[in-house]
Amino acid sequence: MFDFFKQGKKNKQDSTDSITWNPRLIEQFEAIIKMTPVLFRKSARAAVTETAEDIAKNRGATQVEECDLVNAYLKETPEMFKESLFENALKVGIDMASYLSEKRLNKMKALSTNIAWDQVEQVFHPDVTWFEWAVTQKCNLRCRYCFENAGTASQDELSTKAALSIVHSLGASAKKLNRRFVMLWSGGEPLLREDIFELIGAAREEGMLCTMASNGSFITPEMAQRLKDAEVSTVIITLDSLTPDIHDAARGKGSHAEALRGIHNAKAAGLLTMVESVATRHNYKEVTKLRKWAEKEGFLYFHRPLHRGGRTLTDDSMMNRKQYHQLYFDRYQHIFEKLKTGKGTHIPLFEIFDLVPFPYKPLTREERDYLEWGVGCQACRLIHGISVSGDLLPCIRLKMPLGNLLTETFETIAQTPLYRRFVLRQDRGGICKSCEHLELCGGGCLAETMALEGDPFAGWERCCWVTKE
Repeated sequence: MFDFFKQGKKNKQDSTDSITWNPRLIEQFEAIIKMTPVLFRKSARAAVTETAEDIAKNRGATQVEECDLVNAYLKETPEMFKESLFENALKVGIDMASYLSEKRLNKMKALSTNIAWDQVEQVFHPDVTWFEWAVTQKCNLRCRYCFENAGTASQDELSTKAALSIVHSLGASAKKLNRRFVMLWSGGEPLLREDIFELIGAAREEGMLCTMASNGSFITPEMAQRLKDAEVSTVIITLDSLTPDIHDAARGKGSHAEALRGIHNAKAAGLLTMVESVATRHNYKEVTKLRKWAEKEGFLYFHRPLHRGGRTLTDDSMMNRKQYHQLYFDRYQHIFEKLKTGKGTHIPLFEIFDLVPFPYKPLTREERDYLEWGVGCQACRLIHGISVSGDLLPCIRLKMPLGNLLTETFETIAQTPLYRRFVLRQDRGGICKSCEHLELCGGGCLAETMALEGDPFAGWERCCWVTKE
């Protein structure tokens, strides 16, 4: 089943398979690419080029024409961005809408949002640093595998004044380090914190991008508009199944309907909306179905496997190794097919985020540098966590305080030996110590290893199958 792990060789296109492009079309295509956010240009150019040439060949042509380019873009572009694409194409003289029936065009407009491409790029970009801040443990739900044990407010939760001091401290650090910080407000349920919009406003004034993870219960049309007005760029809402009973069994009766309402209200307000699923033994077979539904409806989609921690330590929802294999295979098979043929730079970066384990050695330095942004454990690299008490964590699920942001600056903590140990991806034990994939994989999920072994650097012994197989 897992033959896609085997290293491939870069394919050379057969000379008899060559195809040319209409010279005028090349100019138009490059103009559209230049209007595409920088983050997506490389993968968009590669994917659309390949698809357009395949379409031309399939109709027996030796030259790519406008119809081939349009159909390639229609195939490769997510629904939510097609309207923006059409506007860009029209600027260079290509009327993509004319290739669609009125029915299909109306459907596309219904699924598209007024979100600019560059808004997505700002969030999913190699030059940003993420902080997921559990600003409260208060929550209206009691999810059976919550890693925060959320429910009632913690006595350690920060006052508005203290929380604002951390926001301003991080703002100063971002300027000093010349980096863009992204704040992911989470909990608990962050909308239950009364001063959440004051904190969001302060973060925006400091130049931070703001996103929010919510269960969707409180995202009414009015709340969605308020989030939009506060310049929250992305809302992440959890939906574990399209079947209400499966979702409600884990999160509470009626929570499925509330999540769906929140998802649609967020999108209607023009918020970039991401549906996130937690994959467990109860729903892992449904992940592909959820992804297709989300993409068809015009949402981004992300799923993560359930990891140990919080209530999970006493819950039976964890997948076994075989189930985790299957989930991994279903999610990443198309990515490894591209990697095997030397097309790693054709993959949109947000598709490889959180890819662990990572059993592949890049064929070129360019490919390696491109992939490093998202694959492997990103603790202390792309992502960080902040606890309710202000502790800086390697990630929100890895409860190992590196320092406290009330008394220390981020850049000071980032120079400590413990922080650097997470970043360098070298000092790992167990099966990870001598693994040829350690440089990019980073030792698997360090939060999972911490929960299993009590040491995040012990090696992903119980979860990784790559070295063993």
